[in-house]
Amino acid sequence: MVKETFKGNNPIRAIIIRYLEHLFTNLNDDEMNNLKTLLRGVFLTSGALVTTGGVRVYIATAASELIYNTVLRNAIAHKLIRGGGNIAMAFVGGYGIIEMASQAKERLRYSNPTLYYDLVLMNLEMGYFIVEPNISKWLYMIGSEKKSVDEVYRAINGLIYN
Repeated sequence: MVKETFKGNNPIRAIIIRYLEHLFTNLNDDEMNNLKTLLRGVFLTSGALVTTGGVRVYIATAASELIYNTVLRNAIAHKLIRGGGNIAMAFVGGYGIIEMASQAKERLRYSNPTLYYDLVLMNLEMGYFIVEPNISKWLYMIGSEKKSVDEVYRAINGLIYN
């Protein structure tokens, strides 16, 4: 499994990896090679270098790094727009973050139980709210019986260039 490669890394990246694992579920080796070819230009901007492992690990490593950077960029931009505050606002903001995490967790539970229960098993369900703005548009891809390589490519590309 791809997630074994990423043990010890941060939770945001672990959530992204788990999503990508589900995205690759019904793709065979030829389809994964086609996907790698399609994503080659996208991955030129990635600093991830994978020398061992299969195509799934290669794609998951490079894509997760790029998606992770997109998520961080969006989160930092959002924080800068909102600005800072005093201690009282920080306390209220802390409660607000817990509330946002709880609401995002519930939305995921109803919209995609498969990913939700995987994140629960990894104790990451409350962190989903960080990646929700990026991943929520592409949740329908998980659980669909058969996905084309082009659909998976569009999903990964959409996640990176959100």
